[in-house]
Amino acid sequence: MSARFHHFSSVLFFTCFVLFANTAWGQIATPPLDPTVKVIMPAASSWRYVKGENDADDDRTATISGRLFVGEGENEDGSNTWTRTKMSYLMLAKTENVNIEAFILPSDTEKIERTSNSDITNERSQSQFGFSLLLRKISYGAFHRTFEKKRNDNLPIKRTGTGASVTAQLGSVFFMALGIGLVDEAESNFVANSWSNTSYALAVMTGKPDKTQLRVEYSSTSSDEVEEAAANGRARNIHRDTSVTRLSAEIRMGDLLLSLNQEKQTELADNVFYSVDTETNTTKYGIARVPQNGWIFGAYVITKKETTGSSEDITNATRFHIGYNF
Repeated sequence: MSARFHHFSSVLFFTCFVLFANTAWGQIATPPLDPTVKVIMPAASSWRYVKGENDADDDRTATISGRLFVGEGENEDGSNTWTRTKMSYLMLAKTENVNIEAFILPSDTEKIERTSNSDITNERSQSQFGFSLLLRKISYGAFHRTFEKKRNDNLPIKRTGTGASVTAQLGSVFFMALGIGLVDEAESNFVANSWSNTSYALAVMTGKPDKTQLRVEYSSTSSDEVEEAAANGRARNIHRDTSVTRLSAEIRMGDLLLSLNQEKQTELADNVFYSVDTETNTTKYGIARVPQNGWIFGAYVITKKETTGSSEDITNATRFHIGYNF
Protein backbone atom coordinates (compact mmCIF):
# COMPACT_ATOMS: atom_id res chain seq x y z
CA MET A 1 0.00 0.00 0.00
CA SER A 2 2.74 2.47 0.96
CA ALA A 3 4.75 1.67 -2.19
CA ARG A 4 1.70 2.27 -4.39
CA PHE A 5 0.95 5.50 -2.58
CA HIS A 6 4.57 6.65 -2.97
CA HIS A 7 4.46 5.94 -6.72
CA PHE A 8 1.10 7.73 -7.11
CA SER A 9 2.21 10.77 -5.10
CA SER A 10 5.42 11.06 -7.14
CA VAL A 11 3.52 11.03 -10.44
CA LEU A 12 0.92 13.46 -9.11
CA PHE A 13 3.58 15.84 -7.82
CA PHE A 14 5.41 15.78 -11.16
CA THR A 15 2.19 16.43 -13.10
CA CYS A 16 1.24 19.40 -10.93
CA PHE A 17 4.77 20.70 -11.11
CA VAL A 18 4.79 20.62 -14.93
CA LEU A 19 1.42 22.35 -15.16
CA PHE A 20 2.36 25.23 -12.88
CA ALA A 21 6.10 25.62 -13.52
CA ASN A 22 7.01 28.99 -15.03
CA THR A 23 10.62 29.55 -14.29
CA ALA A 24 14.21 27.12 -15.77
CA TRP A 25 17.37 23.35 -16.48
CA GLY A 26 19.10 22.64 -13.30
CA GLN A 27 22.00 20.24 -13.20
CA ILE A 28 23.77 21.90 -10.29
CA ALA A 29 22.66 19.83 -7.27
CA THR A 30 21.56 16.64 -9.06
CA PRO A 31 22.26 15.14 -12.50
CA PRO A 32 19.72 14.70 -15.31
CA LEU A 33 18.08 11.27 -15.38
CA ASP A 34 19.08 11.21 -19.05
CA PRO A 35 22.81 10.32 -19.04
CA THR A 36 23.28 11.96 -22.46
CA VAL A 37 22.78 15.40 -20.84
CA LYS A 38 25.77 17.03 -19.11
CA VAL A 39 25.75 18.60 -15.67
CA ILE A 40 26.37 22.31 -15.10
CA MET A 41 28.28 21.91 -11.83
CA PRO A 42 30.53 18.83 -11.37
CA ALA A 43 29.48 17.72 -7.88
CA ALA A 44 26.05 16.80 -9.29
CA SER A 45 27.57 13.94 -11.28
CA SER A 46 28.17 11.84 -8.13
CA TRP A 47 24.44 11.12 -8.02
CA ARG A 48 24.34 9.74 -11.57
CA TYR A 49 24.40 6.21 -10.18
CA VAL A 50 21.89 5.53 -7.43
CA LYS A 51 20.63 2.31 -5.87
CA GLY A 52 18.69 -0.23 -7.87
CA GLU A 53 16.68 -3.35 -7.03
CA ASN A 54 17.35 -4.61 -3.48
CA ASP A 55 19.73 -1.65 -2.96
CA ALA A 56 22.26 -3.18 -5.35
CA ASP A 57 24.46 -0.63 -7.09
CA ASP A 58 23.40 0.51 -10.53
CA ASP A 59 25.73 -1.54 -12.74
CA ARG A 60 26.41 1.19 -15.30
CA THR A 61 30.11 2.05 -15.32
CA ALA A 62 30.23 4.29 -18.40
CA THR A 63 28.05 6.09 -20.94
CA ILE A 64 29.04 7.56 -24.29
CA SER A 65 26.66 9.71 -26.34
CA GLY A 66 26.27 12.19 -29.16
CA ARG A 67 23.75 15.00 -29.68
CA LEU A 68 22.62 16.73 -32.88
CA PHE A 69 21.01 20.19 -32.60
CA VAL A 70 19.08 21.69 -35.54
CA GLY A 71 17.42 25.08 -35.15
CA GLU A 72 16.08 28.10 -37.03
CA GLY A 73 14.74 31.49 -36.04
CA GLU A 74 13.96 35.09 -36.94
CA ASN A 75 13.59 38.48 -35.31
CA GLU A 76 10.26 40.18 -34.80
CA ASP A 77 10.06 42.06 -38.10
CA GLY A 78 11.51 39.22 -40.15
CA SER A 79 14.50 41.26 -41.36
CA ASN A 80 16.96 38.70 -39.95
CA THR A 81 16.62 34.93 -40.20
CA TRP A 82 19.09 32.28 -39.10
CA THR A 83 19.82 28.58 -38.98
CA ARG A 84 22.04 26.79 -36.48
CA THR A 85 23.42 23.25 -36.35
CA LYS A 86 25.75 21.71 -33.80
CA MET A 87 27.09 18.30 -32.87
CA SER A 88 28.36 17.46 -29.39
CA TYR A 89 29.65 14.42 -27.50
CA LEU A 90 29.57 13.38 -23.84
CA MET A 91 31.45 10.65 -21.97
CA LEU A 92 30.70 9.54 -18.39
CA ALA A 93 32.79 7.12 -16.35
CA LYS A 94 32.58 5.78 -12.79
CA THR A 95 35.12 4.15 -10.51
CA GLU A 96 34.26 3.62 -6.86
CA ASN A 97 33.38 7.09 -5.48
CA VAL A 98 34.90 9.05 -8.37
CA ASN A 99 32.86 10.20 -11.37
CA ILE A 100 34.34 11.77 -14.50
CA GLU A 101 32.55 13.69 -17.26
CA ALA A 102 34.05 14.96 -20.52
CA PHE A 103 32.02 17.08 -22.95
CA ILE A 104 33.09 18.45 -26.32
CA LEU A 105 31.24 20.53 -28.88
CA PRO A 106 33.61 20.79 -31.87
CA SER A 107 31.09 22.04 -34.42
CA ASP A 108 28.50 24.80 -33.85
CA THR A 109 27.61 26.86 -36.93
CA GLU A 110 25.09 29.71 -37.05
CA LYS A 111 24.27 31.44 -40.36
CA ILE A 112 22.39 34.75 -40.20
CA GLU A 113 20.76 36.22 -43.31
CA ARG A 114 20.13 39.98 -43.08
CA THR A 115 18.04 42.04 -45.51
CA SER A 116 19.78 45.39 -44.85
CA ASN A 117 23.36 44.23 -44.18
CA SER A 118 25.76 41.51 -45.23
CA ASP A 119 25.19 38.00 -43.89
CA ILE A 120 26.99 36.69 -40.79
CA THR A 121 28.43 33.28 -39.99
CA ASN A 122 29.21 32.48 -36.35
CA GLU A 123 31.41 29.50 -35.51
CA ARG A 124 31.54 28.27 -31.91
CA SER A 125 33.24 25.46 -30.04
CA GLN A 126 33.14 24.33 -26.39
CA SER A 127 34.67 21.76 -24.09
CA GLN A 128 34.20 20.83 -20.45
CA PHE A 129 35.98 18.37 -18.20
CA GLY A 130 34.85 17.70 -14.65
CA PHE A 131 35.18 15.16 -11.89
CA SER A 132 33.54 14.57 -8.54
CA LEU A 133 34.34 12.68 -5.35
CA LEU A 134 31.57 11.29 -3.13
CA LEU A 135 32.33 10.92 0.58
CA ARG A 136 29.41 9.71 2.63
CA LYS A 137 26.56 12.03 1.61
CA ILE A 138 28.65 14.95 0.35
CA SER A 139 29.99 15.30 -3.19
CA TYR A 140 32.92 17.54 -4.10
CA GLY A 141 33.60 18.49 -7.71
CA ALA A 142 35.83 20.63 -9.92
CA PHE A 143 35.73 21.56 -13.62
CA HIS A 144 37.55 23.29 -16.46
CA ARG A 145 35.74 24.80 -19.47
CA THR A 146 36.71 26.47 -22.73
CA PHE A 147 34.59 28.44 -25.17
CA GLU A 148 35.49 30.09 -28.49
CA LYS A 149 33.36 32.14 -30.88
CA LYS A 150 34.41 33.50 -34.27
CA ARG A 151 32.34 35.82 -36.50
CA ASN A 152 33.10 35.68 -40.23
CA ASP A 153 36.85 36.25 -40.63
CA ASN A 154 37.33 38.20 -37.39
CA LEU A 155 39.65 37.04 -34.63
CA PRO A 156 37.86 34.84 -32.06
CA ILE A 157 36.54 35.59 -28.59
CA LYS A 158 37.97 33.08 -26.14
CA ARG A 159 36.76 32.22 -22.63
CA THR A 160 38.21 29.80 -20.13
CA GLY A 161 36.58 28.86 -16.86
CA THR A 162 37.47 26.91 -13.74
CA GLY A 163 35.38 26.23 -10.70
CA ALA A 164 34.18 23.93 -7.98
CA SER A 165 30.95 22.87 -6.32
CA VAL A 166 29.65 20.93 -3.34
CA THR A 167 26.39 18.95 -3.13
CA ALA A 168 25.01 17.57 0.12
CA GLN A 169 22.30 14.93 0.39
CA LEU A 170 19.87 15.83 3.17
CA GLY A 171 17.99 12.78 4.33
CA SER A 172 17.11 10.39 1.51
CA VAL A 173 15.57 12.60 -1.19
CA PHE A 174 16.64 16.23 -0.65
CA PHE A 175 19.81 17.82 -2.10
CA MET A 176 21.45 21.21 -1.71
CA ALA A 177 24.40 22.60 -3.69
CA LEU A 178 26.73 25.60 -3.84
CA GLY A 179 29.20 26.38 -6.60
CA ILE A 180 31.53 29.06 -7.94
CA GLY A 181 33.10 29.56 -11.34
CA LEU A 182 35.84 31.95 -12.49
CA VAL A 183 35.79 33.14 -16.11
CA ASP A 184 38.58 34.80 -18.12
CA GLU A 185 37.76 36.43 -21.47
CA ALA A 186 40.18 37.49 -24.20
CA GLU A 187 39.44 39.26 -27.49
CA SER A 188 41.79 41.10 -29.83
CA ASN A 189 39.72 44.31 -30.09
CA PHE A 190 38.86 44.58 -26.37
CA VAL A 191 40.88 44.47 -23.17
CA ALA A 192 40.81 41.21 -21.23
CA ASN A 193 38.18 40.77 -18.55
CA SER A 194 37.44 38.36 -15.68
CA TRP A 195 34.44 37.71 -13.48
CA SER A 196 32.95 35.11 -11.15
CA ASN A 197 29.65 33.20 -11.18
CA THR A 198 27.97 32.02 -7.98
CA SER A 199 25.42 29.20 -8.08
CA TYR A 200 23.08 27.51 -5.61
CA ALA A 201 20.45 24.82 -6.04
CA LEU A 202 17.78 22.86 -4.18
CA ALA A 203 16.51 19.53 -5.47
CA VAL A 204 14.35 16.49 -4.80
CA MET A 205 15.36 13.17 -6.33
CA THR A 206 13.67 9.94 -5.36
CA GLY A 207 13.00 6.44 -6.64
CA LYS A 208 15.10 3.67 -8.17
CA PRO A 209 16.48 3.52 -11.71
CA ASP A 210 14.90 0.13 -12.43
CA LYS A 211 11.44 1.30 -11.30
CA THR A 212 10.17 4.90 -11.07
CA GLN A 213 12.38 7.95 -10.53
CA LEU A 214 11.46 11.60 -10.00
CA ARG A 215 13.79 14.59 -10.08
CA VAL A 216 12.89 18.25 -9.51
CA GLU A 217 15.53 20.97 -9.20
CA TYR A 218 15.58 24.75 -8.88
CA SER A 219 18.86 26.59 -9.33
CA SER A 220 20.18 30.12 -9.68
CA THR A 221 23.46 31.52 -11.04
CA SER A 222 24.50 35.18 -10.85
CA SER A 223 27.46 37.42 -11.62
CA ASP A 224 28.00 41.14 -11.01
CA GLU A 225 28.92 43.69 -13.66
CA VAL A 226 32.67 43.96 -14.23
CA GLU A 227 34.24 46.67 -16.39
CA GLU A 228 37.83 46.90 -17.60
CA ALA A 229 38.86 50.31 -18.92
CA ALA A 230 40.27 50.80 -22.41
CA ALA A 231 44.04 50.38 -22.67
CA ASN A 232 46.81 49.94 -25.26
CA GLY A 233 44.54 50.77 -28.16
CA ARG A 234 41.87 48.26 -27.12
CA ALA A 235 38.30 49.16 -26.25
CA ARG A 236 36.80 48.79 -22.79
CA ASN A 237 35.28 45.40 -21.95
CA ILE A 238 32.10 45.12 -19.90
CA HIS A 239 30.60 41.94 -18.51
CA ARG A 240 26.97 42.76 -17.79
CA ASP A 241 25.29 41.98 -14.47
CA THR A 242 23.72 38.59 -15.24
CA SER A 243 21.30 36.28 -13.43
CA VAL A 244 20.00 32.88 -14.53
CA THR A 245 17.20 30.89 -12.89
CA ARG A 246 16.47 27.31 -13.86
CA LEU A 247 13.77 24.78 -13.15
CA SER A 248 14.03 21.14 -14.17
CA ALA A 249 11.52 18.31 -13.77
CA GLU A 250 11.92 14.72 -14.91
CA ILE A 251 10.09 11.47 -14.33
CA ARG A 252 11.38 8.07 -15.39
CA MET A 253 9.09 5.05 -15.48
CA GLY A 254 11.13 2.00 -16.39
CA ASP A 255 12.94 2.88 -19.62
CA LEU A 256 10.66 5.84 -20.44
CA LEU A 257 11.83 9.34 -19.48
CA LEU A 258 9.78 12.56 -19.70
CA SER A 259 11.36 15.93 -18.98
CA LEU A 260 10.55 19.65 -18.85
CA ASN A 261 13.16 22.37 -18.38
CA GLN A 262 12.82 26.14 -18.25
CA GLU A 263 15.48 28.83 -18.01
CA LYS A 264 15.33 32.62 -17.63
CA GLN A 265 18.44 34.74 -18.13
CA THR A 266 18.51 38.48 -17.45
CA GLU A 267 21.40 40.74 -18.46
CA LEU A 268 21.13 44.28 -17.11
CA ALA A 269 21.85 47.36 -19.19
CA ASP A 270 25.45 48.62 -18.91
CA ASN A 271 24.60 52.08 -20.38
CA VAL A 272 27.57 51.79 -22.75
CA PHE A 273 26.96 48.98 -25.25
CA TYR A 274 23.41 48.18 -24.05
CA SER A 275 20.97 50.87 -22.91
CA VAL A 276 18.22 48.36 -22.00
CA ASP A 277 18.07 44.95 -20.32
CA THR A 278 18.14 41.69 -22.27
CA GLU A 279 15.88 38.83 -21.18
CA THR A 280 16.14 35.33 -22.63
CA ASN A 281 13.54 32.63 -21.89
CA THR A 282 14.22 29.05 -22.97
CA THR A 283 11.89 26.06 -22.70
CA LYS A 284 12.98 22.47 -23.42
CA TYR A 285 10.81 19.37 -23.21
CA GLY A 286 11.40 15.89 -24.46
CA ILE A 287 11.07 12.15 -24.28
CA ALA A 288 13.78 9.50 -24.14
CA ARG A 289 14.34 5.76 -23.86
CA VAL A 290 16.90 5.25 -21.08
CA PRO A 291 17.47 1.56 -20.25
CA GLN A 292 19.79 0.37 -17.49
CA ASN A 293 22.07 -1.08 -20.16
CA GLY A 294 22.08 -0.66 -23.91
CA TRP A 295 21.11 2.04 -26.39
CA ILE A 296 19.64 5.41 -25.37
CA PHE A 297 17.45 7.41 -27.74
CA GLY A 298 15.93 10.83 -27.05
CA ALA A 299 14.37 13.84 -28.76
CA TYR A 300 13.96 17.32 -27.28
CA VAL A 301 12.09 20.39 -28.54
CA ILE A 302 13.63 23.75 -27.63
CA THR A 303 12.07 27.23 -27.86
CA LYS A 304 14.16 30.31 -27.12
CA LYS A 305 12.90 33.91 -26.99
CA GLU A 306 15.37 36.79 -26.52
CA THR A 307 14.00 40.27 -25.82
CA THR A 308 16.10 43.45 -25.83
CA GLY A 309 13.89 46.50 -25.39
CA SER A 310 11.27 46.28 -28.13
CA SER A 311 13.29 43.82 -30.22
CA GLU A 312 12.44 40.13 -30.02
CA ASP A 313 14.28 37.12 -31.47
CA ILE A 314 12.70 33.65 -31.50
CA THR A 315 14.51 30.36 -32.16
CA ASN A 316 12.86 26.94 -32.50
CA ALA A 317 15.06 23.85 -32.45
CA THR A 318 15.09 20.08 -32.10
CA ARG A 319 17.88 18.11 -30.45
CA PHE A 320 18.37 14.38 -30.98
CA HIS A 321 20.32 12.22 -28.50
CA ILE A 322 21.84 8.82 -28.97
CA GLY A 323 24.03 7.00 -26.47
CA TYR A 324 25.00 3.68 -24.97
CA ASN A 325 25.07 2.55 -21.32
CA PHE A 326 27.83 0.04 -20.59
